[in-house]
Amino acid sequence: MKRIVFAGILTLAIMLQSSLGLAVAGNRTAVQVSATVLPSTSQTIIRQPATLTVTPQDMAKGFVDVSAGTVVRVRSNDLDGYYFNFSIDGQYIRATEVLMSGRSVMIPSGSGLVHQPFPGLTDATIHIGYRFFISPNMEPGTYAWPIDVSAERQ
Repeated sequence: MKRIVFAGILTLAIMLQSSLGLAVAGNRTAVQVSATVLPSTSQTIIRQPATLTVTPQDMAKGFVDVSAGTVVRVRSNDLDGYYFNFSIDGQYIRATEVLMSGRSVMIPSGSGLVHQPFPGLTDATIHIGYRFFISPNMEPGTYAWPIDVSAERQ
């Protein structure tokens, strides 16, 4: 990588020197440089519970609410935005209502994508809440956190 950068700088210096030499002779040379920035998306999970606790009251209701679920910081320069990919453990969760950015999206057991618009050229911190619709054969207790979240380009 250092050799490529050095070769690029050396080439530019030679071009600049030759164009200065021509300028003295009365000719002009223009150098045009362009760059393309490739779209990218990255994420950092700031906070997410390690477990989900299900009470007898939750069993009676058929769902568990977790208002303070995942906090994720996303950096994206993609003008088309990005997607949150939710992967849900379907062993005990029938469906999940995802609550974020003032909207609610229902995701069936398995996985689902939720589009997020371009946040501008800054990091976006997103707070995600959940309503887990639990399977009737689930027992009250503490379980491993049933959902994985990732931000990605499509």
